[in-house]
Amino acid sequence: MIFIKSPELKRARNAVIAIAVLLSALAVFGAFLDLQHFLQAYLAGFLFLLLLSAGCGGVLMLNHVAGGTWGYLVRRILESGALMSFVLALLAVPLLVFMQELFAWTRPNAAVIVPLFEAKSWYLNVPFFIGRVLLCFAIFCLVPLLLARWSRQQDVEPTEARRYRMAALSAPGMILFVLAISLISIDFIMSLQPEWYSTMFGFQAATSCVLAAFAFSIVALVCLAPRLPQLSAVATPDRLHDLGNLLLALVLFWTYVSFSQFLIIYSGNLPEEVTFYLNRITRGWEYIGLALALFHFILPFAVLLSRSVKRRAKTLAAVAALLLLFRFVDLFWLVMPSFRPTLYVHWLDLIVPSALAFVWLGAFLWSYGSHAALARMLFPQRPAPEAEMGAAAGETA
Repeated sequence: MIFIKSPELKRARNAVIAIAVLLSALAVFGAFLDLQHFLQAYLAGFLFLLLLSAGCGGVLMLNHVAGGTWGYLVRRILESGALMSFVLALLAVPLLVFMQELFAWTRPNAAVIVPLFEAKSWYLNVPFFIGRVLLCFAIFCLVPLLLARWSRQQDVEPTEARRYRMAALSAPGMILFVLAISLISIDFIMSLQPEWYSTMFGFQAATSCVLAAFAFSIVALVCLAPRLPQLSAVATPDRLHDLGNLLLALVLFWTYVSFSQFLIIYSGNLPEEVTFYLNRITRGWEYIGLALALFHFILPFAVLLSRSVKRRAKTLAAVAALLLLFRFVDLFWLVMPSFRPTLYVHWLDLIVPSALAFVWLGAFLWSYGSHAALARMLFPQRPAPEAEMGAAAGETA
């Protein structure tokens, strides 16, 4: 087994941890000054990182089921990203403690201030909410933990049985992850406006998770490869091209699902549905919606159509980083209008998510650096086209 022994990576991890401590202290100071804005920013940052970690787990299981060398290249990145659910389970505590500051349906006068509360009270109650959160975190933590443990055991003793066992767990695990992501998105985003109905929102959130995970894995791969020779040796243009194609497909799929939900709600024109989008396409929030259309779909789609872009590491990483940034912008657009009728950005909206992101990144680098940079691959690699042609010519001769 090859463990990561990169002084440069350790220095980067220590720098990230130092920045995380500084930003966390500033965020705590902001919480004492303005608890309401702190909690709103905390919710947006927490959800972005939670869905990113869940997406890493989902993509990891997808690769165990479907196979492919693209997953072998980023498997350790996905495993470490998915294991950050343990960190996020701890970071969820402030949101559960201050639920009444965020969710109107948890307050004593909920029946008065929340439309249709009586019809939804069987679902929107604190004990059931906490139970669902605990169940979701159990899924997010335990399934990736088993997969990561078995994968690292396979590095020492590679066997087909272990590979089949990981695939056998991943198949039902993907279903559990989609259900858990749906519950988290409904509980932490939809319930901010309890009168809103949407049967597609959970699936849209799951699609967003997978897109964020792919974007993050590409950025992490391109950043880590120059510092890790064993990783740079396999991060070839062909494999980057595969990741770029998958990223392009996910950009298109996310756009299709998101626009379909908007079109269905717009066509139905029901009061309990259109209110959600009316709050997000007026009073300044429409500019964020336009920015999402431009930088989350049109620009990445146009750039990723180029074959040369997908084969150049830095260019592909730049597109992936842009998508990752606008994944947070999308979550900000989904969460904040529930608290702010008019668009404005508080300084805590930048500090608090940044602090959480650096805490997450520091823990990720620690997890990634404590194991092998590459997983052991048991299935044979596909030979290059030139090799196949040569073999065919030899047989003909």
